[in-house]
Amino acid sequence: GKPVEAFCAVLAPQLTAICAGGLPSPRGLTGEDLARRARGAGVPVRTFPTVTAAFEQARAECGAGDTLLVCGSFLTVAAVTGLLNG
Repeated sequence: GKPVEAFCAVLAPQLTAICAGGLPSPRGLTGEDLARRARGAGVPVRTFPTVTAAFEQARAECGAGDTLLVCGSFLTVAAVTGLLNG
């Protein structure tokens, strides 16, 4: 129910890549579904089966001075917060 295409279009000038991870909830999108909707923004998109896998890959690729933005639903942010606090 979220405006993925519009959201990605607004963020695109600030992004170098998108790592799309799926959520298991009934309303959640798979990584593939999310990537398909995000690709119109013109930013490279890679898919992952879970938010956790997407975050871990993105974090591994970040260098000094890079910014990693996590966005999506509360479930997305909760999954990443659990990794950071765990």
